[in-house]
Amino acid sequence: MEKNGYRILFILSLFLTSCATTKIESVKTPDAELTKYKKTLIYVDIQDIQFRKLLEKDIEEQLAMQKKNIIKSIEIIPPLKEYSESDINKICRDNSIDSIIKISVISLSTNNGDSSSVFIPTGNFVWGLGSSDIKLTMAFDIIIYDVNNDEIVIRGTAKSEDENDEIEDCMDNISKSLAKEIVEEFFITPSNKI
Repeated sequence: MEKNGYRILFILSLFLTSCATTKIESVKTPDAELTKYKKTLIYVDIQDIQFRKLLEKDIEEQLAMQKKNIIKSIEIIPPLKEYSESDINKICRDNSIDSIIKISVISLSTNNGDSSSVFIPTGNFVWGLGSSDIKLTMAFDIIIYDVNNDEIVIRGTAKSEDENDEIEDCMDNISKSLAKEIVEEFFITPSNKI
């Protein structure tokens, strides 16, 4: 019986220590009504293609639960060339997209067990070697843009953190946490929250 208790505590500790946290601060135009948008583009504007795909997929899954029509930018804005803002707006209009959720990395820092740290404000991912868990902290710029009115309706920053023994796990946990918080913060009205 005592052995099972230790197993349960071990399993619970894995779940409790591997969850990323995300906090969002934002401002929005007074008349912003996100429920009016029929088709939204998720555009994660970072150089790391793997993380771009992951975050776009996680946001798409969260918004699909809210019955939103979503397109991932990786599908119609491939990272094979540079796109201007007007290029992206034209692509959106050609695809009947009326809103864009644009996310970019403001800063990133890692810290591992031997107290070495890396800070890269450009969004390039460089990791140090460490002997224990890695703490990853990322800050994101979030813009929700109304394509038809050509205006930003919401602007926010998010700070996400996770600590894990693998950097890939940290990135996966942060992606899921950020996606969940974006949807809860901007797309679920207080009356819809349980």
